[in-house]
Amino acid sequence: MTLKSALARSLVLTLFAPALAVAQPSPDDWRFGATVYGFVPDLTGGVRFPTGATREINLDAETLMENAEVVAMGAFEVKKGRWGAFTDVVYFNVANAQSGTRSLAVDGVPLPVNVTANADADIKAPVVTIAASYSVAATSVVTLDVFGGARMLAAKATLDWQFSADIGGLGGPGREGSSEARNHVWDGIGGARGRINLGRNGRLFIPFYADVGAGQSDLTWQAMAGAGYDFGWAEAVAGWRYLDYDMASDRTIDTLTFNGPIVGFTFRW
Repeated sequence: MTLKSALARSLVLTLFAPALAVAQPSPDDWRFGATVYGFVPDLTGGVRFPTGATREINLDAETLMENAEVVAMGAFEVKKGRWGAFTDVVYFNVANAQSGTRSLAVDGVPLPVNVTANADADIKAPVVTIAASYSVAATSVVTLDVFGGARMLAAKATLDWQFSADIGGLGGPGREGSSEARNHVWDGIGGARGRINLGRNGRLFIPFYADVGAGQSDLTWQAMAGAGYDFGWAEAVAGWRYLDYDMASDRTIDTLTFNGPIVGFTFRW
């Protein structure tokens, strides 16, 4: 190599080295991800209203979507080096009306054989998860983060009823009325999440997530797995998600379960 060409090469590297450094972000740079997704679960559970009326919640995904008044969900994450944090928000507001039903119980006792009820139930269920994470594996094949944090559920169920006959003599509520049950619980959670890359280029991958916790509820746990594709500018994922709550015996909402498919897009920068 001649002295002239060596000087020219040195000049080029000097001029473009800063640009190359910017184009190849360091692992210690701040990284962000925003996810928009649709979660269409079956919603099941049990409610004990203050009046003594009990009601089983059993909405399949189709009924839930048909009766949904407000549905909102999304997630956001941030990472710097091995450390990170994320939040996930799910909110359902579902109204369901039944005419001539006998599924409404009073103090756990079914309605008399000659009595039916018209019942309007409104269920609001926001679920917020926040956690800090630490990366324990980051290879071309697998990434794995462990995390710890908290999850909040602020479920509220409102029931309006009208019985076809007066059952006040049985010690139950009057012929018509309204009652409300609330559960606002915080639980500590811990778990793991990540992905398994498939193929040489890693475009196809299997995402996974699992957590378990307790606190103001007896037990809560969540799991998700599916399949995804990395477009470079965004990631598309389809899978199945299960979120379950088992409440303390003194809670008016004793169980609540979300179980169904999930589809989403994650944008990273």
